[in-house]
Amino acid sequence: MGEKPENPSSDYWYHWPAVIKPLLLILFVGGMSIIFYFQVAHENWLDPLAPEFRIYSAAVSPCPLAPTPPSAANRYHSLTATWNFNLVFANPNTKLDLYYESLQADLFYGDEETKDKLMLATTPLPLLALTTMTQTTFNVTFATARAYVSDDAAKELIISSNSSSAGDGCYGSAKLGVKLTGFFRINKGLVFSRYFCDLSPPNYNVTDQSSQCEIYNTVYRCVC
Repeated sequence: MGEKPENPSSDYWYHWPAVIKPLLLILFVGGMSIIFYFQVAHENWLDPLAPEFRIYSAAVSPCPLAPTPPSAANRYHSLTATWNFNLVFANPNTKLDLYYESLQADLFYGDEETKDKLMLATTPLPLLALTTMTQTTFNVTFATARAYVSDDAAKELIISSNSSSAGDGCYGSAKLGVKLTGFFRINKGLVFSRYFCDLSPPNYNVTDQSSQCEIYNTVYRCVC
């Protein structure tokens, strides 16, 4: 008779690596799948990114511009002008499309933080829609017709022209802003958002303004 092996379980321990390697591979693939799933779930359901806006260009007409002085019938100055803005709209999400169900733009004089700001004009906007990681440019035109302004506002809203070899410009001291208000849909949620886009003096004819519009007071409502 042949000799018995010193360790009866030597065959088991010899084949053990062949069993554990597939198990480790399965655990690794499963773990990576779980991590990927929660990353996608975080973006899709927990923390979708809001759209981004920025002013690309702005122009005012006529230039020079001056409010009409008060008359016997009205003690306020009046302002008539046309303001043209090109805004960039971007969707920063990598997995989610978004589109607006309603969108409105308001042109303000003064700081958004102050209570004495004056709305000069308002206009509805087209319903924007974007796929993931894309952007588009759209036009906003405000027509201000005989808007009444105070003496202090009238002084700041006087805009002078300047022509030089560097290009034409329209210069003033008034701080203006565009407010965007609307509802956009992303995934299964409806979000109310407000943005304020600052157009600071002195030049009101600008191109490729880099500062983004500031978002505030968003309200998310699931319509699952």
